Amino acid sequence: MDVFPECFFENMLSQMEPRYLMVRYKRRQLVDRLNTAIKERARSKDCDEAAEVRRAVMAAIRYHANSGNSGERLCNMGRYHNILYIAVKLCSDWNLDDNSIVIQLLNNIFQCERTFERLFVGAIFGNRATHVISGWKSDFESYEENLAAIEYFLKHATKAKLEYDNLKNGKKIRFIDIPLESYRRATSARIAAEFSEAEVLLLLLRYGADMLTEYETDEMLTGQQSRQPFAFCVVSSYHLNQTAKSLACLKILLRTVSTMTAFPSGVVDLNMPFLVATRNALGMNKFYFHPRLLQEGIIPPSRSQLTPPELKHLSRCVIRNVLRDNWQLPLGIRSLKIPLSLQNYLDLLED
Repeated sequence: MDVFPECFFENMLSQMEPRYLMVRYKRRQLVDRLNTAIKERARSKDCDEAAEVRRAVMAAIRYHANSGNSGERLCNMGRYHNILYIAVKLCSDWNLDDNSIVIQLLNNIFQCERTFERLFVGAIFGNRATHVISGWKSDFESYEENLAAIEYFLKHATKAKLEYDNLKNGKKIRFIDIPLESYRRATSARIAAEFSEAEVLLLLLRYGADMLTEYETDEMLTGQQSRQPFAFCVVSSYHLNQTAKSLACLKILLRTVSTMTAFPSGVVDLNMPFLVATRNALGMNKFYFHPRLLQEGIIPPSRSQLTPPELKHLSRCVIRNVLRDNWQLPLGIRSLKIPLSLQNYLDLLED
C-alpha cells in the first residue's frame, strides 16, 4: 500500500525537536519539502498534482488528530497543532479546489482555537506585530499572499455556508465574523477598519462581513451605557488631509450603510473619535459620525439624513442584504443579468 504522505510526516517529525513546528521558517521548510515531494510523485506516477495535494492535506489533518494527548486524543495546542498550518499553506499555495477537505481543515482549527485570527490578521498587522501580540507569525510571506489566502478561505467558507456556535448565546456566527481572540474579540472587519486597512476592509465587506458582534447599543449616546463604543477610522483632529487611509476606509463603509447619524451636540468634544459604530437593541449596526465630517464635505448630505439617500444606493443595500442572507456575496453578483457597471457597483467596487 502507498503510504505517502503519512510516512513523510512520521519520518520528518520524529527527527525534529519538539518546538520545530512552532517556528515559522521551519514550517516553511517543511512546506517546501512537501511541495517538492508532491511534484515528484505526480511526475513519476503521471497523476494529477491536485490529487497529491489532497492526500497531503488529509494526512496532516489525520496526523494532528492522532497526535493529541494520550488517551483522550485532544489537541493541547502544542507540538503538533501547527501541522494544521502546514495544511493551510498547502491549500493556499496550490489553490486546492476541494471544498470538503478545506472545510474539514477549518473545522479542525476552530475546534482547537475557537478563532481564525491566524488566517486574517497577518494582512492587517503584518508578521512582526502579530508575533508581538499573539506570539506567532503568519504563515504567509507578503501582504499580497496574506490577502490572497483570506479570499481563498472566504470563497470556500461561503460555498459551504460555514457557521459556528456562539458560546455566549447559542446563535450561529459565520466564518467571516468569528471574533479574533487576541484582539479584544473584535471581528476582522472592525479591526481592519480601526487600523485603516482599506484593501482588507473592502475584501471582507464584499463577502458580507459584519462590523460588530452584539457589543454596543445606542444607550451610549444618552449617557446610560458603561461600555465605550468601537471607534472606526479615527481621523486626526488637526489634519484631515493627512489621513488618506482612514478616509479610504470611511468611503468604503459609506457604500454599505444606508445612512449615518451625527453625534448629538451634547456629547461632541475635541476628544471624540470621528466615527463610531454601535449595535442597537434590534441587533442592527448604527454608525455615528462627528459633525466635522459633514462640515468638511467628507460625508455627503445623502448619507447623513439631511437629504434622502439615492434610490440606487438604497437598492444596493437591500440587494446586498438579500444576497448575504442567501450566501451569495460576492460571487452571486456576477450571475445577475445586469450590466457590468452595476455588478461592480453592487460588489462595492465602485461608488
